[in-house]
Amino acid sequence: MQKSISFIVLLLASASCIRTPDTEVFYLSEINYPELRGTINPLDPDMREQYWVNLIDLGDREDFNAGHLPFAENLELDFFIDTNGYIVNGGKAITQRYDDRWEFIIYSSSNDTIAYWAAKSIAQLGYSRVRFYKGGPEDWQGTHGDFLLMNEAGFTDWYDANFPFGDSLEVLVDVHPPSWFSGEEQLAGHLPGAENIPAASLVDTVDGVFTLKDGGMALTGRIPWRQARIVVYDSQGAEEMSKAFLAAAMELGYNNVYLFPGGYETWLECGRELAR
Repeated sequence: MQKSISFIVLLLASASCIRTPDTEVFYLSEINYPELRGTINPLDPDMREQYWVNLIDLGDREDFNAGHLPFAENLELDFFIDTNGYIVNGGKAITQRYDDRWEFIIYSSSNDTIAYWAAKSIAQLGYSRVRFYKGGPEDWQGTHGDFLLMNEAGFTDWYDANFPFGDSLEVLVDVHPPSWFSGEEQLAGHLPGAENIPAASLVDTVDGVFTLKDGGMALTGRIPWRQARIVVYDSQGAEEMSKAFLAAAMELGYNNVYLFPGGYETWLECGRELAR
């Protein structure tokens, strides 16, 4: 969802519209997809004290819910900069939450101009390492075919709008083994409407390296349209299955793929029924 046109014009008109405590000019560098992917690949929430990145999505909450970069946090612009271009409350939305220990990477799911000037404002608050990712989710997913994450709210909106999935361009995928999918073992069943494409039928995994089986026919034979929106859900302990499927989808040229992490457990916690 777009911010108001007047706000965008205001930002374009002059950087001085964004008032900060310091008028010094800061150099703001960009980060490209390969560098960003390499930056977040090592991230592990359990090791956050040793290594982390403040990856900030400045899009609206609805856009963030529907699809965001892995490890991104949402900061809606209204909490940081008002519609007149002024930093809100001295920038406390940033300064009270983040120190200068880890670098910032800023992007927007709706408008690069807004993200750029917000990133400059964060730097002018005194943070020494701030970078801007041009293109955001559109570059990450549409250009490079990498997956985005859906959270519970985004998944629920998408699922309820598309169930029972008669549209072949909107596909829910369960990557578990067939016996899990059917509820015979490990899991009690699957999300209604899901297609079962087991990760093990698609790739071989040796020492963390994924190799396609049969040219990826397990996927391309079921979903031949590369533009189809594919939403994968996993379960606790099955994250490697999802990782293998997503790597295969990317290699095969699918560029509209999403992951709903821990979707099986979240579905049950919401009191929704499973199919078998």
